[in-house]
Amino acid sequence: METQKKILLIEDDMATASLLTSVLCQNNWNVSVVYSGEHALQKIDTFVPDVVILDLLLPGMSGFDVLRKIRGEKNFKKPVVILSNLSSDRDREESFSCGATEYLVKSAIGIKDIVQVFEKYKRT
Repeated sequence: METQKKILLIEDDMATASLLTSVLCQNNWNVSVVYSGEHALQKIDTFVPDVVILDLLLPGMSGFDVLRKIRGEKNFKKPVVILSNLSSDRDREESFSCGATEYLVKSAIGIKDIVQVFEKYKRT
């Protein structure tokens, strides 16, 4: 039996976090949720995820700041997928310049599509 891959979900909206956790767990992911950037920076060292899902609009520290810190200070090399309501080209470009692997807009993607996106990360 293959080892369950781990996702760290950084999402401050509890309903969104609950839905994503449920769907990803049903698809054989081990999901840990944190609701702020500060908690994400603590959790990434102990949970050691295979993939991070990061919202950009978080209380306190922004998702951009979280991304800069995990790519810089934490030297985290695994995929970081932005899942946000922000949809401007500027936000997308800043995310990629900070080290995002992929950028998904919540309103433009369905839950089945999200599951499909993450299937490829099980193979890496």
